[in-house]
Amino acid sequence: MSADLAASLAARMPDLRGRLTPAATLADITWFRVGGPADVLFTPADEADLAYFLKIAPAELPVTTIGASMRSVSMPGSAASSVSRRSRFSR
Repeated sequence: MSADLAASLAARMPDLRGRLTPAATLADITWFRVGGPADVLFTPADEADLAYFLKIAPAELPVTTIGASMRSVSMPGSAASSVSRRSRFSR
């Protein structure tokens, strides 16, 4: 399902420059190395790429934005979801 969601998002967003990673383990990117799987992890190339993703993403797709992941809490849900990581271009 995660791979299908990532492929569907990629097809819907041909100008996306960031990376869509299906079934990403959030523990791999968080400060305390905790966190479960995200259906899709989106790492935008820059702020414009993040804006493009948010504009084109289906309205029914839950999106959780995380920064350095020090104070992030995401509750699992039954619907497919995506997580956007914005560490590369933070100010």
